[in-house]
Amino acid sequence: MFIYDLYNSNVKKKNFNQNKTVTFKSHQKWIKNILKSKKSIIYIGIFDTKFGYVRIENLFDNIFNISIAVTDKHIGMGYSGKFLNLSINKFLKKRKNSFLFSFVKKNNFRSKNFFLSNSFFEIKVNDKNKLYQFLKKDNNIFVYFKQLSLKRN
Repeated sequence: MFIYDLYNSNVKKKNFNQNKTVTFKSHQKWIKNILKSKKSIIYIGIFDTKFGYVRIENLFDNIFNISIAVTDKHIGMGYSGKFLNLSINKFLKKRKNSFLFSFVKKNNFRSKNFFLSNSFFEIKVNDKNKLYQFLKKDNNIFVYFKQLSLKRN
């Protein structure tokens, strides 16, 4: 119920790409598929109580979509970035050659700034790129580059 409730509350706030709340029945089907999948995973953040989740789903090959949702009560408390990075580190230990992308609505500045401050970089894709099929017209796309050793001057 926690993931279902948190997801739908974010849809209502227009934070997610989906613009319709999901029914409990469709949520149950989706969560069963995620839990059975060897290529996708959900991490639940707990600090005294459940405060959020990180979802990583396989798009194709070694390309994964990552998203995070946190309860209103815990936004701005510093848990989100730590939780995201712990989840990424755990995920990449098992899948070293994977790439993580996040699709963020263009008008969701809080999420954009959050991903930029957590080792993601905004990229542009065109219709020849395989990721293009997942990109909605009002999205920005961010790629996680922390696993690459980038040198900055």
